[in-house]
Amino acid sequence: MHDETIRPPLARSLSAALGMMTVLGVLLAALELALISPTVAVVWVAALFPVVAVIWFITGAIAWRRRPGSRIGLLLWVGGLATLAGGIGNAEEPTAALVGAVLATVVLAVVVHLLLAFPRGRLPDRASRTIVAAAYVVALVLQAPLWVWGGALESYGVAADPAVVAVWRIVQSVAGVGIMVATAIVLTSRLREAAPAQRRVLMPLYGYGIVSVLLITTIPRLGLPDFTGPALQLALVAGIAVAFTVGVMVGGFERTAELEEFAAWLGSGPSGPGPLRAALARALGDPSVQLVYWLPVRGDFVDDRGVSVDLPATDSRESVVVESDGEPVGAILYDHRLLPDRAQVSAVGRIAAIAIARERLATELRASRTALLRSGRTRAAAPDGDRARVADDRRDER
Repeated sequence: MHDETIRPPLARSLSAALGMMTVLGVLLAALELALISPTVAVVWVAALFPVVAVIWFITGAIAWRRRPGSRIGLLLWVGGLATLAGGIGNAEEPTAALVGAVLATVVLAVVVHLLLAFPRGRLPDRASRTIVAAAYVVALVLQAPLWVWGGALESYGVAADPAVVAVWRIVQSVAGVGIMVATAIVLTSRLREAAPAQRRVLMPLYGYGIVSVLLITTIPRLGLPDFTGPALQLALVAGIAVAFTVGVMVGGFERTAELEEFAAWLGSGPSGPGPLRAALARALGDPSVQLVYWLPVRGDFVDDRGVSVDLPATDSRESVVVESDGEPVGAILYDHRLLPDRAQVSAVGRIAAIAIARERLATELRASRTALLRSGRTRAAAPDGDRARVADDRRDER
């Protein structure tokens, strides 16, 4: 009997969640487009914010699907919401316009967050956390005078004051440049410490992210023709989402952070085939990963229940045999479409070899116990004459 390769519940749950989030994002974008379309002279301008937000939602889903253990996909989805929030400021409805004015520059803080959190989606040190916190302060707190005295509260009785707005624009710009300089210093330090393969991924990503933020804040002061400035800004914002998603998917760097986390998990995580398989899935970014064990006595690969499993060799499913001390102990079954680089799976297998060997022994004991129980049930169900012959055979053997 051979076990079929079945998509695990984890993969189905992740796909369902990502699908629901993407659909929700598209619905929010459609709602915003319906709200702001009547208020602008050119419809395509109104559509830019929702379209760019949808790009962030889709790329976020791709990044999250590719690397479930990283928060980059979640941050991209938050960036999509921030883009929608900035666009809603074009609506005529006072509350919607106020929300847009308050959150107009949050997407730039999200970009700084993405730059400093890549590739794990987590801020690794105090310097990064301080810079990101400062970025959100600049985007929210220093933005306040611009909407309080910039006309967003006129319907609430607060008069506009262009002089105050002009001063605070300078203050916010200077603070923003300071944030980007600090970000560039941290990222330069990381580039020096990165391996050559990682550096090839990080340099264009970091460079595009920093230059994009600086250009986005500079474009309004260039005196470009109507609609050209906003279009260029939003094109740069869309490019940021695409750039980070490409960075997630590039093979030379994509799994390094997860390998480090997986190695740390092996030293402190719970034992058992279930937790080990889940940790492998996170490390590889493939929720469909399966783990099977090699039983020398049977000369066969089995799952954690002791059921024989054929190693797949199809266009979508492949396997990598894991060895310990030169002997096979198990195999990792994975989706070749998600992990085209076999070396990544082999690297995870080498790290996990001891844990897999331990689980292999437990599986072997379970399989032996199951075989003994079946043998006992067979003898108990045999007729009296058969049991007598078995007893005679045993005496003869003695």
